[in-house]
Amino acid sequence: MNIAYVRISTPEQSNKSQKEALDKHNIDKWVYEVASDKIQGRKEFNEMLENLNDGDNVYVYDCSRITRDKDDFLDVVNVIRSKKASLISISQELDTSSPDADNKIKVLMGLETEE
Repeated sequence: MNIAYVRISTPEQSNKSQKEALDKHNIDKWVYEVASDKIQGRKEFNEMLENLNDGDNVYVYDCSRITRDKDDFLDVVNVIRSKKASLISISQELDTSSPDADNKIKVLMGLETEE
């Protein structure tokens, strides 16, 4: 199943650009959330992770929609992989099921901390 996770931080923000970018990827299920960057309090996100199945793909527009925290991001990737699912970030062209994913994640996380 292809699952799109769309997060904005405040109700005043628009999720339109995320949705438009993800719309092109045959999404079966949409998960929307208005929440801060802190993963712990995100009900929809945590429920999505809990219900992942073997072969599922979690699509995000950008890795920052998951979190900007390097350790949290790596934890999420590990949870997704433990479910035999994949994380796909459109803007970073990251697919955690690809052979070069670990190297790409290391590079991305290095860049994310500098922003």
